[in-house]
Amino acid sequence: MRLDSYPWEEAYKAAVLEVDNASLEQRVREAEQALLKRWLDVTNRHEHKAEVQGILDAVKALQKLKRERLGP
Repeated sequence: MRLDSYPWEEAYKAAVLEVDNASLEQRVREAEQALLKRWLDVTNRHEHKAEVQGILDAVKALQKLKRERLGP
């Protein structure tokens, strides 16, 4: 179990937990920006392998959330 959090997790959680569809688009956009920024920081560093996988999983989840709640 991991005790620390990744820098992008707060924005990601805010998007996933957003109940107001009017605010969801902005929350998702902020999460995607945070994920991309961190992705660029860690992709070439072996010691961040677990976080890179977490970023990939989060991006997939955000794509699904957008499809289901915001449409195509």
